[in-house]
Amino acid sequence: MSRLDEIKELIKNNSMRVTHSRLAVASTLLRNQSSYLTAEDIYKKINASQKYNCDQVSVYRILTTFEEIGLVHKSVFQGEATRYSILANPVDPDKHNHYFKCRNCSVVEVLGGCLVAKKENELKSMG
Repeated sequence: MSRLDEIKELIKNNSMRVTHSRLAVASTLLRNQSSYLTAEDIYKKINASQKYNCDQVSVYRILTTFEEIGLVHKSVFQGEATRYSILANPVDPDKHNHYFKCRNCSVVEVLGGCLVAKKENELKSMG
């Protein structure tokens, strides 16, 4: 089963219809898995493609829905537009990551796991 088929199943399992707009957003995120795209980036990529068409308001609405069902992760960097990335697996609400963003080139990278939680566990074991 392809990743897009898995996403279709996730959409159906959450009592939603599989629409062209939802597929457009999901496909764009899948093609750009190593990037953290803004809603505007996603909108532009969809409209640059010949396969899908989607208006900008729908992109924002779909991203909010995808976040609610655990399909995408939203990252907010101070003073910038919110960025989205597709998650490899359904989200565990207790699991999260921290991110590093280069101020010069704007590349965003995941710092694996939660550094704060690791430090909290160390402190708990000491006390």
